[in-house]
Parts: sequence; structure tokens; C-alpha cells
Amino acid sequence: MTSSKHAKTNGIVQVYKPIGKTPYEIVCQYRAAHDIPADIKIGYAGRLDPMADGQLTLMIGEHTKNQVHLLKADKRYKFTALLGISTDTYDLLGITEQTSLPDQIPQNRVKRYISRMLSYQGTLTQRYPPYSSYTIDGVPMHRLARLGKLNKIPEDQLPSRVRQIYSIRHLQTETITLGKLRKYIKTYIPYINGYFRQEDIVKAWDAFFALHPPGRSLPLVKFEALVSSGTYIRSLVHETGSETKLPALAFGITRTEILHRDEDA
Repeated sequence: MTSSKHAKTNGIVQVYKPIGKTPYEIVCQYRAAHDIPADIKIGYAGRLDPMADGQLTLMIGEHTKNQVHLLKADKRYKFTALLGISTDTYDLLGITEQTSLPDQIPQNRVKRYISRMLSYQGTLTQRYPPYSSYTIDGVPMHRLARLGKLNKIPEDQLPSRVRQIYSIRHLQTETITLGKLRKYIKTYIPYINGYFRQEDIVKAWDAFFALHPPGRSLPLVKFEALVSSGTYIRSLVHETGSETKLPALAFGITRTEILHRDEDA
């Protein structure tokens, strides 16, 4: 983030949100870095989860009124699916849903996962992830999930929305050891501000890692996609795992581009 003291008190800017930070923290940092007075509004369009990084749109002053238009922007992401583990949030900032790992994951199962992911190109109906800010009767879904009330709602009554996957491609496949995965989790999750069940999540991961050798490796599959506004990449990763009967979570999500329409400028 630039440290220029020349305040831009009215406009739309793109800033970088790093892993571990919330959009609200980025707004506060931008205000401080540019000496923007407290009476000037700053908002953001297109939320990024704490474990995601990349481009974030900030609206300053009168441009906060453009939020409806800015929320319609298509977005490009690079993201990585970790195969063999799932969590209740569909990413690393969640409670692990199993205590054991599948047997060594053969290449044909990895290829099946990739093939299914690539097949989503086009129109699809996507359910909101349980740990999201979308509301049901005025209550955020993440709050209902924490209270154990979300799983009492019939699946066909859970909110969903039509999304567009304009393009999606496989970039590469590599592996990560559980030892490196544990180090990555310890680096970020305990230091995220706000309440995201950090203590419970770290304990759950510690219990999981205690059952498996640190040298055990799991596949990391990297993709790039251009999608419509509101598409949940972590849900896409999770749903692909469900379809192929292979646990999966979003190891990393980077928003590389926000494509605003001319009317948004």
C-alpha cells in the first residue's frame, strides 16, 4: 500500500489486501496513510476473505454511492486447491472435518478433480458457503453456522445464486508436506484480527497434524478463472471435491484483476 500523504478524498482506488488482513483493516490503513479525515466515508466493494489476498476496490467520499455498480464487477482469480483435507469453511480458516487422510492420492483421482473443475465453465447455480456474510432472515449465515442452526435448514431451502464462469484453466500441480502446511497455518491464523474461531481452528489443526507424519505430502492444484461478481472460489473448490468424492479446500486465493464496467467509472 502506498504511503503517499497526498490524500485522495473523493474517488475509486485499487489497493492490495494481503493474507491475514480484513478489508476493514485495509480501509483503516488507507485512511491513516493518506491522512483522510474521519468525516469522509471510505467503503469497499467485493469482500476478500482473511486468507485471500489481492485487489480490493476502495470507494472514497461521494463514490461510496457507486457501491451497487461496483459490486457487479467481474473478477479474475488465481487459486490453489489442497486435495485430501476439508474444513467447514472450505478454506484453511476452518475446523477440519476429518481426522484421517485418504490413502496416497493417485494421479487419476487428481486428474478427475481437475477435469471436473474445468467442466464448470459456463453458468452454474452456486450455494452460499455456510461461513459467509449472506443473511437469512437478517442473520448472517456464519452466525447461524456457529450456533448449529444452519444445518437444521433443509438443503433445498438454503440460498443460492446463478454465477458465470467465463473461463477457467489448470496452471500446475505440485505437492506440500504436512510439516510445511502446519507452518503456514501457524504463520497466519493466530494473528488474524476479529473473531474467526482462531483458537478453536488452530487446536483442531494441531490435533489433525498430531495423527500424521510431517513428511506426508498432499497435492496442490493451481487454477486461474475469470468469474462473475459474487462467485465464491472456496465453494467452487469444495464443490469440485464433493463431486469427485475427494476432500478439498482452498489453500490460496488471489484476486488478480477487477474488471469494472464503463458505467462504474
